Amino acid sequence: MNNISICICTRQRQNALLNLLNSIDKINSKSLKQNYKVEIIVIENDNKPFLKNVIDGLKDKSKFPIKYFHEKNPGLCYARNRAVKETFNSDFILFVDDDQQVKTDLLENLVKAQKEFNADAIYGQNPPIFDSKGVPVYIQEFFKPNKKEYGQILKIAPTNCLYIRRAILNTYNPPFDLRLNFVGCEDLMLTHQLSCDGYTIRSNPDATAYEIIPKERATVKYIIKRSFRNMNSLFYYHSISNQNYENKKLLIKAPFRLIAGFILSIPCLLLGNKNKLKGIILISESCGVMYGIIHGRYNFYK
Repeated sequence: MNNISICICTRQRQNALLNLLNSIDKINSKSLKQNYKVEIIVIENDNKPFLKNVIDGLKDKSKFPIKYFHEKNPGLCYARNRAVKETFNSDFILFVDDDQQVKTDLLENLVKAQKEFNADAIYGQNPPIFDSKGVPVYIQEFFKPNKKEYGQILKIAPTNCLYIRRAILNTYNPPFDLRLNFVGCEDLMLTHQLSCDGYTIRSNPDATAYEIIPKERATVKYIIKRSFRNMNSLFYYHSISNQNYENKKLLIKAPFRLIAGFILSIPCLLLGNKNKLKGIILISESCGVMYGIIHGRYNFYK
């Protein structure tokens, strides 16, 4: 019997968390019952255990056993490391975020691909679902995930739909680097290290955990901040993981991307549809890299 822990780190998103748990409760587990035992691990990352009573009230109603833990050290790295710690009896961990909803066949597709390729980890996909109607195409385009082929080997992967052997994480102490606690990219750093150490991460785009995009994120302002953060945290992640050659590439490209961004901004804004923000995104990303040059870290999640 293989034990699977579905790990969720949450903070001040009660309604979103309940929607996620409701979708997990609908997961089809009939084909897994003979060989897999599933549990849910909820880590609340806040100064007080606000959700303990809420989660306790769900335990008798849930298809899968739910365990609640309070992690008072602030930051996603602390929360994810706590999740790993509390899954000591598990064979596999599935990380999902508290702003997601999963398809009923998620586990079936993850297990299927893992067994077929004997992979150390499987990454699914996280297409967006927008809370509000009438979201412009150019906003939707920003959240559209990059297409991956079934069985494709990945060098890095986020943790918003990552299924991984638990024993592997024992070799990293801690698995999620605390230097990236409020910066981001801690999941990319971990999976990059896994790849460098010879572990195999494969893709299964049929394993879907939708990302719910609230109205406040479906804005140009958020996209500018997120684009800046993406490249700034990537630069910092490369710095602390000794990938100086990658940062050299970013440094060489940054001024050209900045110039291209200014050149493209006006025509894209006037004429563009799905690529309307292309110039602005290039400018934001370039500024994120240049901020990293002066050792600047943008604490996006603080």
